[in-house]
Amino acid sequence: MTNVFKFPEHKIVREVPVNLEEVEKQKEKGKQKYADGIVGEVATGLIAELENYGVEIEDDDGSVSKDFIFLTDVLKSVIYRNMGLKHSLHNFVDDNVEIFTNEKEYKEYLEKAEVETNDN
Repeated sequence: MTNVFKFPEHKIVREVPVNLEEVEKQKEKGKQKYADGIVGEVATGLIAELENYGVEIEDDDGSVSKDFIFLTDVLKSVIYRNMGLKHSLHNFVDDNVEIFTNEKEYKEYLEKAEVETNDN
């Protein structure tokens, strides 16, 4: 005979089966929250630094504020892409931004753009 009592089976918590789809959603949500936190911190620091140089973000007509909001969204797009998250600006950037690895490619691009401009 032993003096050890058996733990009541009805109080044993069983592991819940893992829903991989839900885990993946939570993972993406966590990555997005982390990325948004980075953007918030960088944008706050950028505002402070710009103000040190005499650049005011708030103006009467809101145009500078709009520019800064756009800049913040571009920063968010950069961080999202780096973390494998989707952002609405990715398609725009992919369609409209060229990266040149040398001067020859850049000159060819400029010549082509000039010809297209003259044709219009």
